[in-house]
Amino acid sequence: MRTKTQEEFLSLIRYEISGTPLPEGFTVSDEDALIRLSEKQDLTHLIYDALAKNGIQCTDKKAASQYFAALWRVEQMDYELGRMSELFEENGIDYIPLKGCVMRGLYPERWMRTSADIDILLRAEQEEKAEALLVSELGYEQDNEHAGVHHASFFSPENHVHIEPHRMLFHEIHTDRYADVFNNIWDRSLPDPDGTEHRYVLSDADVYAFHLAHMEKHFHQSGGCSVRGLIDLWLLNRIPYVDAEGRKKRLKECQITTFEEKMHGLINAWMDGAPPENEYLEQFILEGYIYGNSERGAKLATVKSGKFGYILRRAFLPRSQMEGLFPVLKKHHWLLPVMWPVRWVKRLADKGSRRRMKTQIKSSLNADEATLDLIGKMSDYLGI
Repeated sequence: MRTKTQEEFLSLIRYEISGTPLPEGFTVSDEDALIRLSEKQDLTHLIYDALAKNGIQCTDKKAASQYFAALWRVEQMDYELGRMSELFEENGIDYIPLKGCVMRGLYPERWMRTSADIDILLRAEQEEKAEALLVSELGYEQDNEHAGVHHASFFSPENHVHIEPHRMLFHEIHTDRYADVFNNIWDRSLPDPDGTEHRYVLSDADVYAFHLAHMEKHFHQSGGCSVRGLIDLWLLNRIPYVDAEGRKKRLKECQITTFEEKMHGLINAWMDGAPPENEYLEQFILEGYIYGNSERGAKLATVKSGKFGYILRRAFLPRSQMEGLFPVLKKHHWLLPVMWPVRWVKRLADKGSRRRMKTQIKSSLNADEATLDLIGKMSDYLGI
């Protein structure tokens, strides 16, 4: 059952996104709890703005600073995206804006949709040239700490805006299902209707499926599902043109039809002011963090594999995932038994990895059967 603070949080989000008036006599019962909840979801700026527009004073100074930081952050991101776009157009680099760059335009005001970085997709054969231009022409610096198997990472020393140039939307290390569906995404991309020569966009079906696949990836890997992602989903279903059949087909290919149905149902309940169909799912999301954490991810994985099976799977990753970490395995499969110990040594040598590994194993071993049963039922409910 929702707490008073959660009811207030959802009412303020509903007002901010859809304009639905707050309930008559609305007050904040516990400002500290409300701000803590909004911080966990990176939505403090929306809560602060909704309170201000309704003449309700927020005395939390950190909330005010996060509101103004959101305004500044989005302005700087739009500025950097403009610089990058101009650079790529001049040098014949094809690119596709992703995630927040796309979703921002769906919100009542652009600053409402924050993001940690600017995500773009590049053609594999142009990746090296594009990244070199970011450094030589725009002064960006490489940020290997935040790089992943499917994207690089750069930041601007001037305003600390991060850019993640993706070489693919999903890697096999995440899930073969998504990689297979989105590997040929450039073949389905469309020229941007704004008339630029090298900027492309995803089709409606691909935008929708990619958003949900990205949500599902975070959910099953770390137990994270952001309220922001659900707001994006609600807004995506209110654009003037929707390719319903194309979306249905792509969701089926990704095997996330049930996941979409349940998540769509939950955000509709929130925006309608109705109770959820599944209270445990609602609490799992509202009580969690925007990207989840190691503890939640371990419990979700334990449901599928069992405690001993989870530890074995973490120690001996399948070859498809190991190839993402050690590309040499793509040509030399026989090296897999050698690379497993190499991975163990690398993880144990890294303090952060060592701490996460300890948390994951401890969470798996200490998870009580009642909690695992509830998580298992939730996973079945979502079809994941």
